[in-house]
Amino acid sequence: CALITDVAPTSAGLREVAALVGEIRATNYGVTWEIDATLEPVSAVDSERHLLVHTDLPYREVAPGVQFLLAAVTDVAGGASTLVDGYAVAEQLRRVDPEAWRVLTSVEFSYPFVRDDVELIGRAPIIGLHPDGRYHQIRRAPDLVGVPFVEADATPALYAALDRWNELVDDPTNEIRIELGVGELLAFDNHRLLHGRTAFELGAEGRRLLLGCYLDVEDMHSRRAIAARSS
Repeated sequence: CALITDVAPTSAGLREVAALVGEIRATNYGVTWEIDATLEPVSAVDSERHLLVHTDLPYREVAPGVQFLLAAVTDVAGGASTLVDGYAVAEQLRRVDPEAWRVLTSVEFSYPFVRDDVELIGRAPIIGLHPDGRYHQIRRAPDLVGVPFVEADATPALYAALDRWNELVDDPTNEIRIELGVGELLAFDNHRLLHGRTAFELGAEGRRLLLGCYLDVEDMHSRRAIAARSS
């Protein structure tokens, strides 16, 4: 992840930084999007509540690999961004419980996202691997995960593996916290890093507004390679 400071706290400021990497990847949330907390939320994301760490858009075959979050208004106490390295936790799981690791790298889950105007249902393991065994894409979305595709007699091992995985992912010792101030942009790998936030209180006058967008990880690799040529 990276923290970029002195960004104009507007959609134009977000787009300006994104253009340094590549084209913004439009999704079912649009080209850019906002999280404007409210006292009458329609989902946990726009509430004041603590959010468990997760990855975004797990229902897509290949989710966007880069996410930008820009703090536009932060008139509240709390609401720190939380990050957990999914690859590191997967390695930790492999060391302490190889069977759980095997289960979570092989058993596929469904990831349904169904709304009035969109229906996307993905299918993949929680810990995704490249063909050569390298880690590829972690999927963790407690409010979007559907059914596992597993034989009935294998379910006890599956749920034991899930318990072990969740225990490690939610272990505070695996978490870092970043307090975003206005004009600070958090950029991170959505395939690797799980992100969430601590709770906060809006109160009568407070407001918390984040602006966001997604990019493809290939564009980031391309930009890095081009920069390396001229260094």
